Amino acid sequence: MATQIKRMLHLKLVRFRSGRRKNFVAPALDTLLLKVQERAPKFAQRHFPSTDALPEGTLCAFISNIRQRKNCDGVMFDMNVYTYGMSVEQFNPDFSKTAPDINQGRIVDSEGKKRDILHTYRCLALGQALLVKYNRSAGGMHILELLLRQVFQQHCDEKLPGVELMDVTTHELDKAIKAGGGVDAVSLRLIGGSKPPPDAAFSLRLSELGKQVKGAKRVKVVWETEDDVLDAKSVLALASEYANEKTPLDKMAIQLKDGGSIPSLEKYRERRRTDVGLTMDGAIIVADIETGLFHYLDELRAVQNGWRVIDDQGNFVAPKVVSSKG
Repeated sequence: MATQIKRMLHLKLVRFRSGRRKNFVAPALDTLLLKVQERAPKFAQRHFPSTDALPEGTLCAFISNIRQRKNCDGVMFDMNVYTYGMSVEQFNPDFSKTAPDINQGRIVDSEGKKRDILHTYRCLALGQALLVKYNRSAGGMHILELLLRQVFQQHCDEKLPGVELMDVTTHELDKAIKAGGGVDAVSLRLIGGSKPPPDAAFSLRLSELGKQVKGAKRVKVVWETEDDVLDAKSVLALASEYANEKTPLDKMAIQLKDGGSIPSLEKYRERRRTDVGLTMDGAIIVADIETGLFHYLDELRAVQNGWRVIDDQGNFVAPKVVSSKG
């Protein structure tokens, strides 16, 4: 039996930073990617940052292998991440020696060419939705935001705003709140010293509050009710902002009316585990990741109990989806 490992697939909502452009209509992500495929045939044209005079040690990324799903919708692509000119520690496992044989330097192949370690993100795009199998240690999602902004502006429309990749809070959080009889209290802490995003309503207000007391490093707020319950939509909006990886909000806990609690929102992020096989050489079978992404996309569009996460075109179904930057 082939060896299998577990890999996590994440759902992201792709939001354009349109600001005050009220008439802005966000283009479909898959349509933009097909334009990039047509107009930027060389991978250097799909590279961030620009390949002109790259300093050694620069974190870089490029898009490769853009392709449509056969006989189906959605566009697959890979994002490859590497550190240009990086020296790495290399080890020769000769156990007969007293001390380990460790050298540091560039990786060189049999032809004497210098090479860099590559990390690959597997992605599936449709409408506003982006499904990703990624590696946090390779730069997380921020490098993908920067890359997409650059290639979309260069090869699709220079007036396009940058993009944000937002986490999506599953509808299960709303269900958990309802099952607990509503929310009795919410506690939240703000860490000082961080600049909140401009559209982060809660953290901006708490940041201003913290400035009123000199020397304060943190601000802790508790919203409580007595005989009633807190407004669920407000709590979900707060959870949305809290899930932002760059937010200064910290340590959010939800106390339910029935006495239970939700101390962490991590398990309510929309994501799926998938089984991935390994070859005899220990390499990941990429086709298994792609199959997992296809199945996940189909699952997200399937109607369950009268509701689904995204529609057939990959647009998120309002108002029940709560999203936050990730």
